[in-house]
Amino acid sequence: MEGKFGVITTLVFSLVLFAGPVEADILNGDFEHVTDLQDWTPYTAVDSANAGQAVVEEVRETGGNDRLHLRALNSYTYTSGEWLCDQAVDSYAEAINLGTAVSSPITKLRFEAEIFIQTLENATEPYANVWLSVDYNDLVDYIDLPFFNSASRQSYDLDLPGFNSGQVFKITVYAESDADTFNFPSGTEGQTTDVIAEAYFDNFQFIPEPFSATLLALGAAVLVGRTRRRIC
Repeated sequence: MEGKFGVITTLVFSLVLFAGPVEADILNGDFEHVTDLQDWTPYTAVDSANAGQAVVEEVRETGGNDRLHLRALNSYTYTSGEWLCDQAVDSYAEAINLGTAVSSPITKLRFEAEIFIQTLENATEPYANVWLSVDYNDLVDYIDLPFFNSASRQSYDLDLPGFNSGQVFKITVYAESDADTFNFPSGTEGQTTDVIAEAYFDNFQFIPEPFSATLLALGAAVLVGRTRRRIC
């Protein structure tokens, strides 16, 4: 009897110790499915009559790891004292993941991102930006990712208050290059440049409330204990 109790106790502490991120809620959150962009819906918008570019794709890193790639580009020409966009519309790249939460409750979304922004030095407009949002329970939480080039992938957390099991969620990742006219900084007549928002995303996972994860682990341990008693 003591032996059985010891096994169950060890299992409880092991499960509590290792209870962590829940990846099952987010289908293909690590982009390792056989089919590219499986469970992610891509959208792009760009003026097809000119040099604009918008891309949503799954790419493979050195070493074989896949991740999501977004790229939005608009081209500008300095004309008569103004930077004029060669495109008529904003260029954007977007990917959406829909699902239903099975873990309860969830406290945050964790993901990794690598950001590359290219625009004119000291320019505030037009801008290029990258952001992420999560829609759930009639709420929308956003995170604007840094307006700089990250040297390497970094981990980010987005808090999700009031997010419980059974709720439908929508994760949206978005990169945009704005189409606008501006006159700062100055340029040389006929000079051209590209304004680019580019990002790589990987390893999306929900982080459950620690107390709930512990209860889940305890429940699993009790179930194992009951099963062992039936077998014996």
